[in-house]
Amino acid sequence: IRTVAELVADGVEWEREMWELEYELLQDVPTDDPVTKQPFERWVDWHTHPSFIPEAYFIAIKDGRFIGVTSLWQSMAEKDMLHTELTGVVRSLRRKGIATALKVRAIELARERGARAIKTENEENNPMYDLNVRLGFRPIPAWWTYRKELNNANGDTEP
Repeated sequence: IRTVAELVADGVEWEREMWELEYELLQDVPTDDPVTKQPFERWVDWHTHPSFIPEAYFIAIKDGRFIGVTSLWQSMAEKDMLHTELTGVVRSLRRKGIATALKVRAIELARERGARAIKTENEENNPMYDLNVRLGFRPIPAWWTYRKELNNANGDTEP
């Protein structure tokens, strides 16, 4: 497991491979909308945001290939709060403890930084939910998102 800060210090070009890995992992994140691949330049821009923490962006690497990730981002509203952006491992290597190791490293770093808490989001029927609970995360009240379809199959507006 290496951090982005370590990779950059070693001169490793990490962005494009990480962009590809994150897109692969996002295919398995429960969502109502299909996942689309954002342009590489936009992804790079997001990783220059003030909330990005290179020392808290952990990448699992096996045989030179990026296979997993978890990252903590600084809350802009609460300086002692961190947010997990994405945790995942390539399908072929799941259930081997890699995600757990990544998240444990992230929790250790959060403690070292003096964070009060880490927030994350999960769909409750997702294996990541169980991992988070095992690591001490506790559910808090969630937002409900609603969507109303305005057109039926014939293009007519429904009430």
